[in-house]
Amino acid sequence: MDPVTLALVSAFGGVTVTALAGLAGAWIQHRREYARWLHGKRYAAYLALLEELDLEEDANVERVRRVASEIALLGPPSLRTPMGRFIQADTEPEKYDRSAARTRYLEAVREVLRLGPGG
Repeated sequence: MDPVTLALVSAFGGVTVTALAGLAGAWIQHRREYARWLHGKRYAAYLALLEELDLEEDANVERVRRVASEIALLGPPSLRTPMGRFIQADTEPEKYDRSAARTRYLEAVREVLRLGPGG
């Protein structure tokens, strides 16, 4: 092969590899930042529901609905059932075991946030 052609192929090959590596690095960084952002948003929403149902004497129904909608949007779907049962047990304590529903909700939250078993 001609030395000039070889130099050009090597140069363009190097530029191509560098560009692809840069794109891969940017994509990986974006995924990490998104995961961090999602974790923070989920944590805030899960905590907001707990605060509304645990700290308030009478939970604000509109606020509970808003937070529940936010949790449903942020996911994951596996949290919807424990969340719904916790809300239902809070609004109808004569029908449901609130303590057990709260415990199941907290276990699901710990699993989603990868916090490990709680005490």
